[in-house]
Amino acid sequence: MTYEISILRALLCLATHRIPATIGGLHVRVGGTEHDVNRAIVTLANADLVMRTLMGPRLSLAGFAVAVACARSRAGVVDAHSA
Repeated sequence: MTYEISILRALLCLATHRIPATIGGLHVRVGGTEHDVNRAIVTLANADLVMRTLMGPRLSLAGFAVAVACARSRAGVVDAHSA
């Protein structure tokens, strides 16, 4: 699932900068093959973390929450409740 988390984080970054997400753009940002990106998008969509639209993949509200949580944990931000 780590590849899928990388996709979520890339989608969050693109959304933050208001850049439309494309399979090719995610492929460049995350690496792997376009097949890997497509497979990860399908997995994330099945988990209701990503919506597949005509404009490209978009984060769902749950996907946004997971992406933010993963970005915070990777940045070393400590939650007040875990301290």
